[in-house]
Amino acid sequence: MATNHHDIAYKELFSHPEFVQQLIEGFAPDDIAALMDFTSLKQHNGQYVTPLNQEKIEDVVWSVKATWEGVTQRVYLYILLEFQSRVGPAWITRCPCG
Repeated sequence: MATNHHDIAYKELFSHPEFVQQLIEGFAPDDIAALMDFTSLKQHNGQYVTPLNQEKIEDVVWSVKATWEGVTQRVYLYILLEFQSRVGPAWITRCPCG
């Protein structure tokens, strides 16, 4: 699958922890975002080899420490960048832009 030039730009944008934090705070429920220690954001390699020895390149992978009910653990965030020719119903219901 060919890489779209928009994909490259967004991958660069979301390679910065400040933008990942803003994404989570902007779209995740407030009580979920409040569990996360954004100072612990860590970017991970998004390139893997599958069990069938096929190369797989993911979009953006981060982890962050989250504390819930007194237990702190690292949570992995997979940011999938998908571009569509038109807006879908799921996006309309989640868009904070009105």
